[in-house]
Amino acid sequence: MGTIEEPDHDTRELLLDRIRETPGISFGALMRSLELNEGTLRYHLTYLERKELIYSRKKGRRRVYFTSACPSLSSGVHRKLTREQRRVLNLIKESPGIDQGSLLSSMNIHKKDLRGIITKLQDEHLIWEIENGNGVSYEYITREKLVNEILLDLVERFLKGEIDRNAFLSIKRWLDDNRENS
Repeated sequence: MGTIEEPDHDTRELLLDRIRETPGISFGALMRSLELNEGTLRYHLTYLERKELIYSRKKGRRRVYFTSACPSLSSGVHRKLTREQRRVLNLIKESPGIDQGSLLSSMNIHKKDLRGIITKLQDEHLIWEIENGNGVSYEYITREKLVNEILLDLVERFLKGEIDRNAFLSIKRWLDDNRENS
């Protein structure tokens, strides 16, 4: 099976476009507007959710769909990546906390080349570099991880007195709502 970047998946591109145009669109509305059968639609939506290009949530009895809130998770960024960059990104997704040595042995490339790939993925805000006692490891940035990091920073600023209680509660409420939507 190909990737979203390949032209043989026009259905996924149509789905992404429709969800971008109509945030919160329901499964039924997608099915009707794109004239897809239930099985085909469910298959492609599941694929897009696994790739973190979209997310869904329950709204009453219906499931509604949104494009990823993180710009780095949009399909446009993934199109800009080379094959080697996508391979490294997939390794990091599959093995959170993978270190440079493991990436080097899995990829069979030079350290300098890996450093360039890592820099590109960081510049696109797709991965984090995490320093630990044994060196560095890498993690793919998901919506939930991003919300958690923002929340930790928010709590720290509140405890230091850098933001007032009302601002803290307002931002925290927004973050909690966005965590639930992921």
